Amino acid sequence: MAVGSQARPATSGAAWTLYLALRDEPSPARVMALAQWLRQHPSHTVSFDAALTLWALSGAALQGRAPFPAHRGGTGRLLFDALHHCPCHENAERLVGWLADDPARVRQLDAALTGWGLAQSGPVGERRRVRVPPG
Repeated sequence: MAVGSQARPATSGAAWTLYLALRDEPSPARVMALAQWLRQHPSHTVSFDAALTLWALSGAALQGRAPFPAHRGGTGRLLFDALHHCPCHENAERLVGWLADDPARVRQLDAALTGWGLAQSGPVGERRRVRVPPG
């Protein structure tokens, strides 16, 4: 998420709701609902990035500082990194397109997000400042 950018609270809530629905029950219909919502307004891309970032940091907090198993990297991580560093519509579409190919990939994305969140917190005893997105 770009420094200083903000997602409108209503769109952040919608992004959060759509992602969690997909995570809880991966299906082509839920991926399509997310894709359609992303296409409705340019601010939705930033809101989607904010929701994923918040989820990543939450997952890291729940995981603690224990070593995290597989899926630290991979396609999900690369696509999230691209979206996070440049929250544009094209990067959001790439991520959602990857999920559309197999909605169960949301599990890989979830694990990659947790790995990203753990990386942001740094080694034990050394905390980095992480900007939590608004909303």
